Amino acid sequence: MIAGYNLTLKPPMIKKQSTILLENNNEVKSLIKAIKKYFKQENVIYNADLTLSNNEWEEYQLEFGSYKKRKDYTIRLMDIYEIILDTNSIEFHIYNENEPNSSLLIEISKDFFWFFEWESAYYN
Repeated sequence: MIAGYNLTLKPPMIKKQSTILLENNNEVKSLIKAIKKYFKQENVIYNADLTLSNNEWEEYQLEFGSYKKRKDYTIRLMDIYEIILDTNSIEFHIYNENEPNSSLLIEISKDFFWFFEWESAYYN
């Protein structure tokens, strides 16, 4: 948590290459709405991670057997500086001092979902 006077976050630029996702996918529509709301925090700013998933599972083999793990993508919300919406994908451009052109491209499937994981101070 960051607290002080006149603190605001700079919201990411949202570019729409296509409006199909926003028109046809309620999960994407709610994601964009939640991101906009997150960036409206003022004076007290809570960190949060955004996790995105298409509910795809990967199988791993260990010495004692195999297991499955869901393939998720997690990014810090305040590191996002640009979001590009296309016909069937979302691209997030992320600030990363070690990798200047860092981005994450997510192809949106019918099982797409997302959630925020807030820092513990948010819940107090």
